[in-house]
Amino acid sequence: MKSGPGARGQAARGLAIRAPRAGGPFSGLIGFLILIGSLVPRPSVHAGSMSAALAVKPPGNLADTSKAKPADKPAAADASGAPAAKSGAVPAAPAPKAAVIPARSRIPDTQKDFCNFLWGCSLPVPSGYCPDPSALEKPKFAYDSTRCREGRTLTARGVGPSHPLLGYNLYRFLGMEYRIVYTVEDELPISEARLAYLLADLPLSARLVSHFQKEPYTAEYTDAQRTHFKGSKGKHLRGDAALISGSSDERRLFYFGYGVATLAWWTLRGPVLMEFSYLPAPGKEKVLKYDMKLLVFPGNGVINGIMNLGLFKKVVLGKVRDVLTDITETAQKLAGGGSAEILASRDWTAEEKKKIEIFLRLP
Repeated sequence: MKSGPGARGQAARGLAIRAPRAGGPFSGLIGFLILIGSLVPRPSVHAGSMSAALAVKPPGNLADTSKAKPADKPAAADASGAPAAKSGAVPAAPAPKAAVIPARSRIPDTQKDFCNFLWGCSLPVPSGYCPDPSALEKPKFAYDSTRCREGRTLTARGVGPSHPLLGYNLYRFLGMEYRIVYTVEDELPISEARLAYLLADLPLSARLVSHFQKEPYTAEYTDAQRTHFKGSKGKHLRGDAALISGSSDERRLFYFGYGVATLAWWTLRGPVLMEFSYLPAPGKEKVLKYDMKLLVFPGNGVINGIMNLGLFKKVVLGKVRDVLTDITETAQKLAGGGSAEILASRDWTAEEKKKIEIFLRLP
């Protein structure tokens, strides 16, 4: 599926939602990323995949875009979007030239979202991506500090609008009119070292959860760098995503993905951006306090209204907590003697057993 400026339909414009059809596969879906090693939402065959989305080129209707040279790398920005003045920082790129839009050319909605967001949040505009601001119709909402937060944060971290893989696809969603943030703050009864170990090996984490929780989790990396991955939880949640910034060492991670989820009466599809951060809980040994933010992009006002319903939010947050509970209970069972059965089993490879032994030696 095309997810660039010429794309059509709700999948191109954000989250789509439909009721399930009797007797057939569910036709509506969601982009909803659930962390910790075992699960991320995946797009349907109609919505494309993370790999396909990342391969989308800059807007195709701009003059000479198909033959344009790569855009200059944007300067790092602080929380306000201004270039940072640190030593070693990437020099500020020259002011971008407005793209020449042929007469009577229609600017795709996705491109409007992308360009309005960059102009509105004072972010670096890659050369050749956007027309003069006067050529875009003004959005019906304001670009305040809340709406610009993720874009400014990621630009400051080096994942800006001109990023060769993520830039256009990520920022066109950040520029959409409707957005909802689901926030989960709680504690995890697991040490920092053990959580970092599980985050660093998603396939092992998924297999351990499936073994101890009797839940059908799967996860596999799709690149040599082990930053892109796909996974599922049974028939209700599946997807693929990428770790786009952060690390366990930093205790802060950002994921961007596409997914499918069936939640109670709803089945949805679309993109999601997730920020996950954690710190040791004060006064508690081997307990982490975490903050998870899931940013989703409803495709229209009707979907936005549904996703803001208290019942819907309760279902979403419940699914997130279910996954986190599965992960932490698995770690506790593994540390509490559950490893003996695995280490004696022929169903687990020597490499997997070695990894489990390493996990058990961690504090």
